[in-house]
Amino acid sequence: MNSEKNKEKILELLMKLERKEIDQETFSAEYEKLINSEEFANNIKEAKKIDFSEFKKPWFIFFLVFAILLIFYSLAGPYIGREYAYKDLSNIAEPIQEEYNGSVVVKVNNHDIHLNLIYKYEISGKAVATYHYLPTKTSNKLSPVDIGIAWGYILNDENFDSIKWRETGNRFLNSTIKNRSWYNEIGGIDGLYSNNHLIPSNNKIKRQLKKIKPGDYIQIKGYLINAYWEQNNGEYYWESSTSRYDSGDGACEIIYVTDIKWLRSEK
Repeated sequence: MNSEKNKEKILELLMKLERKEIDQETFSAEYEKLINSEEFANNIKEAKKIDFSEFKKPWFIFFLVFAILLIFYSLAGPYIGREYAYKDLSNIAEPIQEEYNGSVVVKVNNHDIHLNLIYKYEISGKAVATYHYLPTKTSNKLSPVDIGIAWGYILNDENFDSIKWRETGNRFLNSTIKNRSWYNEIGGIDGLYSNNHLIPSNNKIKRQLKKIKPGDYIQIKGYLINAYWEQNNGEYYWESSTSRYDSGDGACEIIYVTDIKWLRSEK
């Protein structure tokens, strides 16, 4: 850059002073003349200009395109591949549960997981909390996502947003009620929410599960299941709740998911 020319001229003056070719007074005068010269000022202006030729290089174009795609995916990625259904979001009914008798075997970590399909199941509502498990053990690979879902008239109550929800990461859903007087006045919210352990039926469903965010209105269809598998000379059982009014250990719904839709208000 042209700023290098300025450095060279100053360095040349310093070397002359060091070799005693000029005295301090002459150096100061020459230095003052140099920094006030039109050439010195022009060199500084040239140094501040952006060298757009760098932008034309392949490596720069590659990283620019990569950065644009990364920003686009971070903004649009959660919405790509979503399928939508229309529903009256002001009146979402409780889950639909119908008796069923069937079975499916899925393979996880070379283990056969036997799923007994005990009810057809459809749940719609607002996702209030999610948790994505690391694939560190068989149960986490079988059910990689927990989602808390709420439904019913409670969604339209202005106090509902004051409830703080949290998936704990150990298959429990916790809620913190800030407005206790309101909570007591309506008699609690039992039967209006559930914690759901979700088992994707295929890779497409698995990808969609990752896109569900708290605040999304969703509809999930599938089956309530009981699961059984053998591993390391031990036997493992998972049993789904079949009631929306139970609580504590064993009160979560385990759903073998066959369909996911994001809900929009009816036109």
